[in-house]
Amino acid sequence: TSTVSTAINQNLHKTYHSQFHDRVNVRYQTMDSLLEKSKQYAITSISTGSVSFLCSSTIVCILMRSHDGLVKTYHRLLLGMCIGDMISSLVYMMSTWVMPSDVDYYVWNASGNV
Repeated sequence: TSTVSTAINQNLHKTYHSQFHDRVNVRYQTMDSLLEKSKQYAITSISTGSVSFLCSSTIVCILMRSHDGLVKTYHRLLLGMCIGDMISSLVYMMSTWVMPSDVDYYVWNASGNV
């Protein structure tokens, strides 16, 4: 019975250590995948925000250079919508840049100074 109990204890010890290492590995994999998702979010928000800002500013330039100018209500509404979109695109584009640099382990490209 002594050898049987020793074998059981060794198996339990191996099982406990393997479960512990599995938990630790899962935690690191989770942080890595979280940082990877954060990187994907940052790149997506920067690129789509930049394209949206560029397109809205192009529409504003076209409206300002047109012969009718801002005489028509449609042009004034379009100008207001484009300015609102430019502001929201700028905020969306800088969403990760303004985060404090202390959270760079959690948010990719965080470079704020708070």
